[in-house]
Amino acid sequence: GFTVRSDDVDTLATTLKTIAQETLGEMDLRPTQRVDVDNVRLPDLDRELADYLRKLEPCGFGNPTPVLASRGLKVANSRSVGAEGKHLKLSLTDGRLTFDAIAFGQAPAHAPIPPYVDVAYSLEWNEWNGERRLQLNIKNMQKSS
Repeated sequence: GFTVRSDDVDTLATTLKTIAQETLGEMDLRPTQRVDVDNVRLPDLDRELADYLRKLEPCGFGNPTPVLASRGLKVANSRSVGAEGKHLKLSLTDGRLTFDAIAFGQAPAHAPIPPYVDVAYSLEWNEWNGERRLQLNIKNMQKSS
């Protein structure tokens, strides 16, 4: 850290902006999403794949959870969930199969939900009320082009 006199804050801001422009130029600084397998079809998301991915565990720092991506999925249903409505619960379909999906902390970022989406997600088991089903844990979602 460093200390700057209050009178010099504007000069500091101008100098930092100049340095940033010279150093970064036209570099795209938007966050990116790492995807391990792109264009995954919903029929490929089955128990066998989930069991295979489980063999890669434990996941964490140095061994990130595999991220899959599927494109052009129709949003069959969506709603905010959680105590403060911060999360999205979705049903996504390719027209033949439908999967439940959860997007933690993403409800405000995606309102309103587009009718078709591209999603990056991890495949996981959801256990609720004695039922065990595969679901998509959405890491990133955008309007399908």
